[in-house]
Amino acid sequence: EVLFDFPSPNAKTPVDGLAYTRGLLERWADDPLIRVIVEPHALYTCSPPLLMEAKALAELGRVVGVWRGDIQAGQTYFDEALPIARELKDRPALVFITRQLGNLSNSLGELDKARAHLEESLALAREIGDRGAEVNALNSLGNTLQGQDDFDGALRYYQEGLDLAAEIGDRGQRAMLTGNMAQVHYLKGDFTSAKRLSERGLALAREVGSDFLTVGGLWGIGTAQVRLGELEQARPLMQEALRMAVAMGSDAAKLSALPEYARLSAIEGNQERGLEWIGLTLHHPTSNYDVQRDAARVLSEIRGDLSEDEVQAALQRGAKLDLDGVIKSLLGET
Repeated sequence: EVLFDFPSPNAKTPVDGLAYTRGLLERWADDPLIRVIVEPHALYTCSPPLLMEAKALAELGRVVGVWRGDIQAGQTYFDEALPIARELKDRPALVFITRQLGNLSNSLGELDKARAHLEESLALAREIGDRGAEVNALNSLGNTLQGQDDFDGALRYYQEGLDLAAEIGDRGQRAMLTGNMAQVHYLKGDFTSAKRLSERGLALAREVGSDFLTVGGLWGIGTAQVRLGELEQARPLMQEALRMAVAMGSDAAKLSALPEYARLSAIEGNQERGLEWIGLTLHHPTSNYDVQRDAARVLSEIRGDLSEDEVQAALQRGAKLDLDGVIKSLLGET
């Protein structure tokens, strides 16, 4: 995206040009193929202030474009971006960066830090009237409180976000928020509500054509059915969700399925196999805070009357398993 000091058809001033370029960076931040390059036109068409701001924006683009897939690296990159955006007094960029830092801190289990970042993002989104960003921040804050086991607080944030998403007509966010509310009811032990909300989230996900949200809806229904004793109905839904996750190519998505499959294995009488899958979940390099927390919760439920030595032996066997091999076995492909 070329920047210069004179008017162009889509940017009448340098400020407009910088804002347009920032929007491109954020729009394409999650695309696996497209990268937006910030390019000053020439020394003789750009004033020194524009050159400096273009460089800062390019740095912002670098950190936005590189972080995906490595949570620690992502946090480092966005930490670098934060002072750049503050120096530019770029509130839309600050909304985006603080939200990403909050989401990354959630994934690392740094929940107090996540909450501080996300509260800043929410306040800034409200200041500039960006209602979509407000919905995003409310959703992420709900995730933080869910991680802190403040389930009622999480539901309040999710409901506020859901009401706003409905008001602005964002069905994708409605699907996401509904699924997150289902997860909270699941954790509270209200499996009937979890199933009902997951069904609603799945319908919305299919309306907007989101594979990611469809996986969440299918998984939410299936895991609620397991806890309700509806095992025959649950298994095909869980397998459909797992196949879609495999097609998306995400090790994290595949790994997040194992704790619930471990619970199902224990229910069906194969306790040690379930413990092995928990061991794989806990020791896999892509395992994050949320997945490990789920695994630890299931571990406490399925260890039963096995001795500590037996439990640790099963976990160590599981640590040596191949994730793709286990997933293929769950899908009946081996």
